[in-house]
Amino acid sequence: AKSRGFPAVIAHGLYGLSLMEGLKSELKLYEETSIASLGWDEVRFKAPIVAGDRLRVRFRFVEKRPTRNSARGIVIEALDLINQRDEVVTEAHHTSLILTRQPDHRSSTRDATS
Repeated sequence: AKSRGFPAVIAHGLYGLSLMEGLKSELKLYEETSIASLGWDEVRFKAPIVAGDRLRVRFRFVEKRPTRNSARGIVIEALDLINQRDEVVTEAHHTSLILTRQPDHRSSTRDATS
């Protein structure tokens, strides 16, 4: 790595992408609702991940849409993998197929009084 201008051993970019997914999974947001990953888009390796870096993931939901099956939906997240110097090392969009909340169809009854 030093012969290529890096300060130390660096990680492969795809390792960073897998770390993003693993760190996101630790939040357990989709533990009961995840169906499938539909893919990663707009992946950019902005800076090297250097051996010894401490990394965290930041993400936000940027889009949601229904599918033909009303029990399922698609969400798109924008994710950043950030090192201890607050530098974004990897950024990407991830698309997931998830279960949706179903409307509560229980009827409520009310008594009318005169």
